[in-house]
Amino acid sequence: MDVAYDIYDFEINGTTLNKYNGRSASVIIPDGITSIGYSAFANCNCVEKILIPDGVTSIGYSAFKACPNLKMVIIPESVNTIADEAFKGCTALESIVLPAGLTFMGRWVFSGCTALKVLAIPENVVSLGYSAFSGCTALESAIIPHGITELNDDVFSGCTSITIAHLSDSVTSIGKWAFKGCTALKSVNIPDGVKEVGEGAFSGCTSLEEVYIPSGVRHIGMCAFTGCASLTISCEKKKPLFPFMGKWDKDWLGASKTDAPKVLWNCKNKPINFENTIDKEQDMVYTDKNSIETDDVK
Repeated sequence: MDVAYDIYDFEINGTTLNKYNGRSASVIIPDGITSIGYSAFANCNCVEKILIPDGVTSIGYSAFKACPNLKMVIIPESVNTIADEAFKGCTALESIVLPAGLTFMGRWVFSGCTALKVLAIPENVVSLGYSAFSGCTALESAIIPHGITELNDDVFSGCTSITIAHLSDSVTSIGKWAFKGCTALKSVNIPDGVKEVGEGAFSGCTSLEEVYIPSGVRHIGMCAFTGCASLTISCEKKKPLFPFMGKWDKDWLGASKTDAPKVLWNCKNKPINFENTIDKEQDMVYTDKNSIETDDVK
């Protein structure tokens, strides 16, 4: 797409866009750019919509951080990397479609995007950074695709509108505080391949009703399920003879007895068929590139 623009709007070094100096509400980044640099649009109060052209492969550290009025971003299929804090604190961001070729998402990448309701993580993503979606209080679901083996610490902590989380069979560990304070979360599956559930992983999930823990889970951290008073945990393994179950912390349910979950042992049948309860394709995630107005683009 050939679009005329004022040379003073963009600071470009080679094929890297280093800084946007314009005042437009809708921005089309010039063709020929392959990377968006450190803090290129950070703290831009004017920008509401951005179209990133084909050919861009990486979105850099803090590239769009704290753009308070940014509502929509169109990312091309060529992008494979989104670095740390790229969209952190974009509190008006409502819609974003991630490209199928994306493989890496950094730390705090969408942290604090409080208006973001639906986001589909592409199948090719192999890494979600620490606290990637923390504080996304409008996010409604967490669908983890095949290819991701580890849920990092704090990845969905404080996402108070998530009602269901589906982890693919590739996941082997759930990090510390991964779903801490997800107060609307009702359903989550722990795949058979999971070996570790980190400290406080589901702490404060007050709406959580059922969790099935397969026998392959070797470690559960302290307070992993603390504050989950409505929860019934079905464990595939038999109840241990001794209170210290190998690497299961003695306070894995939390120190308080008043709000501790109910635990059932030697359960061989999973309580929920998650495959039938989740639309993994996220059909409602769609953005029309033509919806970006270009009249004010220079």
